[in-house]
Amino acid sequence: MKDFIFKGIDMKSKGVISFLYETFWCYFLKKENEDNDE
Repeated sequence: MKDFIFKGIDMKSKGVISFLYETFWCYFLKKENEDNDE
């Protein structure tokens, strides 16, 4: 049971990290595109 809970937490943190990573990249690429337009 403890193993299962730990795995659940691990999956959750991986999801959060990938979500933050994707959000960061979208923001970064948008900024780059805006800078190039000027």
